[in-house]
Amino acid sequence: MPANAGQSAGFPYNIELRARFSSPHRKNCRHPGGIRGIAFATAIGVPMTSILQWLENTSLSTTLRDSPNVFLYPTILAFHTLGLAFFVGLSSAIALRVLGAAPGLPLAPFRKFYPVMWLGFAVNAVSGTLLLVIEPTKFLTMVDFYVKLVAIAGAVFANRLLYVRRFKNPAPVDPNPLPRRDRALAVAILFFWAAAITAGRLTAYDDPHAQWQTALGTAIVTAALLGGGYISVGVWRAIRRAVIQPATTIGGPEAPAAHMARR
Repeated sequence: MPANAGQSAGFPYNIELRARFSSPHRKNCRHPGGIRGIAFATAIGVPMTSILQWLENTSLSTTLRDSPNVFLYPTILAFHTLGLAFFVGLSSAIALRVLGAAPGLPLAPFRKFYPVMWLGFAVNAVSGTLLLVIEPTKFLTMVDFYVKLVAIAGAVFANRLLYVRRFKNPAPVDPNPLPRRDRALAVAILFFWAAAITAGRLTAYDDPHAQWQTALGTAIVTAALLGGGYISVGVWRAIRRAVIQPATTIGGPEAPAAHMARR
């Protein structure tokens, strides 16, 4: 029995990662990014250099990849997920509010979420760099990885512009409707995040068929969530109008205010 058999059995989170790196195909493959990685490296004139191989064989890379310590690879991955949730989640919520969601909420208090959002970005950047060190010869030869980086850069730039335009010196009263440029920036933020998340999922696969299936599945789920959310908001507004209007008719214009005061 191998010396590390018990360790592998007890830590299943990176068994597949270690197996892929120890397989004969992985050792003989000059471009672990697959056919798309080879095509990209050839197109830009950058062959698999010894620098990437050296980086992948450093003690940091091998320790993060092979160690069964729960505080290394799985913890870094957990921090990467949490940073993604805070950064993408908060910026998407702000973008949706700018586009008209939850119109009863003023925009100015959303300014307090930006420090938390940028903290999530910092955690995501550091943890993402460590995850990149594990497989540089794969990610740095994949077109999808560079698409992800460009999309993240676009989302960061759009978030910064939106903050400067709308939240740096917030107006005491929100204009109605908001300026078209602000709404365009909100749409750009949502678009860039959708592109970054989709490209990030595609980097997990070397097979182009699996990548297209993943992209199609992501598009279907996104469309279902957006469509379902839009329908739900419309139904909720219709129910509120149906409840408030009869109360106003029966009790007069002061009835809704009195009802809210009793609550």
